[in-house]
Amino acid sequence: MLINMQEASPGRHCVLAQLALAMQQRFLFNGDSHDLERAAIFGENAVAACDQECVICPMAQMVYGDILEERYELLGDESDMAHALHSCENAVKTCPPGHPILPRALNVLGVVHRRRYQLLGVPDGAEKALAL
Repeated sequence: MLINMQEASPGRHCVLAQLALAMQQRFLFNGDSHDLERAAIFGENAVAACDQECVICPMAQMVYGDILEERYELLGDESDMAHALHSCENAVKTCPPGHPILPRALNVLGVVHRRRYQLLGVPDGAEKALAL
């Protein structure tokens, strides 16, 4: 299905975000790192395909950030953690007031900040998370 979708297809980012989420869940179920890598690729493409005005965009950014945090824990690449934080912060910032994904986006952002503190000892995350 995705192969036949045009780059400018209006629902492409939604399909990519759902594929990213499905691949992340598959990774959590069977532990195959290739699934997590595919999830990251789908997530990155979903975020890139998003129109900032789309209501799905915050969800795609949140999923991508969560995937990158998982990949950081698996591979230890600090750029994954930095990109995870950036993506989660963008998810929160792009949620309009009352958006149904906002509580979950705030939760994922808090989890990423907590994991960053636990794994890297960087304490500034709590202040940043509370400021959002």
